[in-house]
Amino acid sequence: MDEGIALEAVQRYQSLDADLGRLLASRGNHVHELRQGLASFPIKQYQWSGIDLNTIVRSGHELCELVGDAITLLPRFNQGADALPWETFAEALSFLPDNIVIVQHS
Repeated sequence: MDEGIALEAVQRYQSLDADLGRLLASRGNHVHELRQGLASFPIKQYQWSGIDLNTIVRSGHELCELVGDAITLLPRFNQGADALPWETFAEALSFLPDNIVIVQHS
């Protein structure tokens, strides 16, 4: 949790990194509700691996289950310089319902 949105979250919420670590160790690399209104959204299968489209799609489905009909903002993740174009990811997540809105984080 050392860059972008993850860094901002861990600075804002005390022990968030430890809480996520415990969830990852006990329940695996899945979408987890970390605080009310705050969830993890895995984009890599392993910390040291590259972004994985299958993991992103799985995370999208898990997020749908978690939030139900609640209006939810999903920050657009940073895919890095060597990743696929954003349009590839947007197409993979095109199944997300209208209540889950992908937003640009600045």
